[in-house]
Amino acid sequence: MNNLRLDIQTTLHSAQGALPLQIKTEFTAGSITAISGASGAGKSTLLRLIAGLKSPEHGEIHYGNQVWFKRQTNLPARQRRVGLVFQDYALFPNMSVREQLSYAQHQRHPQKVTALLAQMGLSQLAERKPAQLSGGQQQRVALARALAAEPEILLLDEALSALDRSLRVELQQHLIDWQRESNATVIVVSHDVGEIFRLANRVIKLERGQIVADDTPAKVLLPQRASGRLQLVGTLLAIESVGVAFLMTIACGNDIIATLVSPDQANRYTIGQTVSVSLSGANATIST
Repeated sequence: MNNLRLDIQTTLHSAQGALPLQIKTEFTAGSITAISGASGAGKSTLLRLIAGLKSPEHGEIHYGNQVWFKRQTNLPARQRRVGLVFQDYALFPNMSVREQLSYAQHQRHPQKVTALLAQMGLSQLAERKPAQLSGGQQQRVALARALAAEPEILLLDEALSALDRSLRVELQQHLIDWQRESNATVIVVSHDVGEIFRLANRVIKLERGQIVADDTPAKVLLPQRASGRLQLVGTLLAIESVGVAFLMTIACGNDIIATLVSPDQANRYTIGQTVSVSLSGANATIST
């Protein structure tokens, strides 16, 4: 089993100055893990260390029986079978959308490129170049290009952040389907609670370069969302299936509250509806 194991230390340069980034953890093959934390906590740096775009100062990185980083060994990024989707797209300016995907595929399977274009809603944009695309369209192309390369590990750094909610949910499902089919290991950095609940069954929370929580999305994120107020009124933003339950995401002023409800409860509400949220500790109760 090709688990990804990290025991690394390096210097994190943040707005608070230089901080030690110390990560010791393991990602199970075929799993989806979310990385959360405030800006400057080390999330993007962690992805770059895994991808081989940055080297740790000390420690080890192993993928299955393969050593990626240890003492004098530092496997180049191009040999790691890792796909990384940045927030800034990093598309080739002189290539069309189809050419971007074909390049990632090394022109091995043109039919797969055509199928992926259709799945990602890019068929009509296939001959356009990045300058002819919106930011959201470019982000879709960047994600499609990463999938076209058939990585064993896929790293997503806020990869869906520029998309509207309906397309975001659609591509989240495509990611889930692709991951199940490929059995790739996926690590996603996201600030979207609904996205984390939909995609991941594990969340690692970073603060100032350290792991401060590592558990299920409910145990890591929901207690942090309780504002301590007893009664709030907000707008229902999303209702998303997360297995046997549903995750309801509500905007209450500047606060975002997420809570799990039963399917029967979820069926009583519609997106955009004004709801009342009663808070008690880490628990939230929704009513009209």
